[in-house]
Amino acid sequence: MARILMVNDEVDLLRLCQETLQDSGHDVEISTSGREAIARAQAVKPDMVIVDWIIPDMDGHSLLANLKAIPGLEDVPALAISALQDGAAFAARAGADDFLQKPFDADELVDAVAQVLSRT
Repeated sequence: MARILMVNDEVDLLRLCQETLQDSGHDVEISTSGREAIARAQAVKPDMVIVDWIIPDMDGHSLLANLKAIPGLEDVPALAISALQDGAAFAARAGADDFLQKPFDADELVDAVAQVLSRT
């Protein structure tokens, strides 16, 4: 299906989401920092990114801006995830295509990914 890059510093959640999305047929690359995600995105050219809003070395807004500056990834769809109360507003201002509030379950993640991919 889709090649997805997921960025989150919560390793347990990251692995669980990776497994869930792989079980749904996606190829999922993972990263625990913004800098690592940028390097990985340049290498794998994902079809979609899932970005946690709070990561150690940059916020989701900066990460999305950096990812969209990579040639070939200008239009890559992005799903932002966060436990922040204003996370949806932050994500919308940064140009994310959708937002998923933490905590979420496996079905909500799979559905959100399908919705974002169906619109692109």
